Amino acid sequence: MQGNRMRQVNELLKHAVSEAINREVELPRGSFITITEVHTSRDLKHADVYVMVLPDGKRVSTLRSLQSQLGRVQRALGKQIKIKFTPKLRFLFDEGQIRAQGVYDSIDTADQETGAVE
Repeated sequence: MQGNRMRQVNELLKHAVSEAINREVELPRGSFITITEVHTSRDLKHADVYVMVLPDGKRVSTLRSLQSQLGRVQRALGKQIKIKFTPKLRFLFDEGQIRAQGVYDSIDTADQETGAVE
């Protein structure tokens, strides 16, 4: 279980990385990115940033674009946050969100096929 301090650091990084991406990164046209979670190592030197990309068909190109501009995000993050280390970021797809969306899509399809109303 995470301590309160680590939860605070993860939330700080989540918001700071989101701002840095909005300001510094050029995403492929028509793609949108949401940071769903951040998991920081205990020593604060590494952070896994979980992202959800819409539309689903642009997941790979958007993540590649994000990775290619990682240096810009790191620099902006270093200027914005005041913690002992600026963690080295790693962007990952949030597979849990993808599975959840698949479940919702299946339910919607079943509702349409049976004529169920919300």
